[in-house]
Amino acid sequence: MGKNGLERIESPYSVEETAKKFEEVLTKNKVKLFNKINHSANISKVDLELRETILFIFGAPKVGGLLMQDNQEVAIDLPMKLLIWENEAGKTMITRNVISWLEDRHQLTEDEGPAKLEMKVNAMIQETIA
Repeated sequence: MGKNGLERIESPYSVEETAKKFEEVLTKNKVKLFNKINHSANISKVDLELRETILFIFGAPKVGGLLMQDNQEVAIDLPMKLLIWENEAGKTMITRNVISWLEDRHQLTEDEGPAKLEMKVNAMIQETIA
């Protein structure tokens, strides 16, 4: 993890296939998909180019609710986000906020929620790239 709290993981699949697999993992795990934004498709509509870039906004309202009860300002970083994108070398990357960084940023004191959330997000990413 870098100083900015981001973790980058390489996917062996294309951006499109990784996004499809992640969406299936969310459904399987009963995690709510709030939105999926295809930045590259949107940018192409204004005559600009961007390598494939898809942002997922997802979460579990109960878990997020507990974190927001602990510190309401954590809502600026919730729901969770996961970016699937193609880097300059043509590799598919997954970028996400590390939960422990959010814990530190917002001085969360809720004990179990952040650790459970970290484990769940990690497991979903590993299932996506397996």
